[in-house]
Amino acid sequence: MVLKKKTLFTTHPALDRERKNLLFLNLIKTRRTTSRTEVSRLTDTNVVTVSNYINSYIRKGLVVESGYDTSSGGRRPELIEINKRWGYVVGIDIGGGSAKGILAGIDMGVIAEDSISNGAGHDAALLIEKIVQKLSLAAKVDMKEIRKIGIGVSETAEESFEKIVRAKDAIEAKMGIPILCANGALSAAFGEISLNLKISEAKSILYIYTDAGWGVFKSGNEFYEASEKGRSLGYLKPWGENITIERVAKKIVEEGASAKMADIAKGYTGKITAEVAIKAAKEGDEVAMDLVKTVGMNLGVRVAYLINLFVPEAVVVGGGIEEAGGLFFDSLNASVDKFISREIKDKVKLAPAVSGKDVCVKGAAALAIREALIEA
Repeated sequence: MVLKKKTLFTTHPALDRERKNLLFLNLIKTRRTTSRTEVSRLTDTNVVTVSNYINSYIRKGLVVESGYDTSSGGRRPELIEINKRWGYVVGIDIGGGSAKGILAGIDMGVIAEDSISNGAGHDAALLIEKIVQKLSLAAKVDMKEIRKIGIGVSETAEESFEKIVRAKDAIEAKMGIPILCANGALSAAFGEISLNLKISEAKSILYIYTDAGWGVFKSGNEFYEASEKGRSLGYLKPWGENITIERVAKKIVEEGASAKMADIAKGYTGKITAEVAIKAAKEGDEVAMDLVKTVGMNLGVRVAYLINLFVPEAVVVGGGIEEAGGLFFDSLNASVDKFISREIKDKVKLAPAVSGKDVCVKGAAALAIREALIEA
């Protein structure tokens, strides 16, 4: 299926203006208050060029002048900052017949959040429309003030993504608000990269989204995804073909190997899931602990291969497995250390994701903001 360019997020800014918009506006947004001179110095860009761009942002209302900085001699530099009232974005995480959304300012300040399920038989278009309306009412924000809507699609099947895209086109025409779609991995990656202060200085980041088995590599302002259409990419799934929750469950049933996991499962779906295994491992169950250690070791081999290939400054592992804590990451680190190239061993920082279950919805909002900045 060939998708129109406007359907997806701009993962690779092509035009010089797009790149400069991201460079300047992200810096202004991050520093909260700055000056033309400082933007010029930090981006190594001619001050005249910087001033021309900033004057354009001011005319559009995206940036405002906010006073004067102290001077060490000569003319006092005029301070500038992002205009928080310029507009709003909505981020939506949709999948499994439900949608969770947030309404945020252009500075990523969350103003309202809500969710809606498919219990009443809503289709995807109606889910999107209703969650946007609920957020708009809760925040008392006019729909006309919403600049972009970002949607992260949790389902990994191609047909599910295409279904959301078709719904997006219909609701975009009805509401008159540009809507952009991304798979859950890209949405989660951008949310984590935007919110995780531990990796904020890294210029190249590899994000492993274990829930779907997808990887996202960020280099500068460009994003590269590793996924397969039509089915989940098992390569980066910790619970892979050789170590599956189903096989562990069978062993538990047949051998009674872990009464604790079986008991914990009763409080969930009744089945042995990754969540059950992680909880049991944290409570000291030997079978679960062995499982978590083994998946850490196996995933570490694959992560090491990607590190050797891309040489990122930071690697972040998220998607649920990070809840296993040190038990998983000690095994992952040991495995990575064994297979990583000696030349880059001390140059890569390995870290767990910190953004939790809301990472996809926040990432969708952050991507919507990014798209608005690119087009400024």
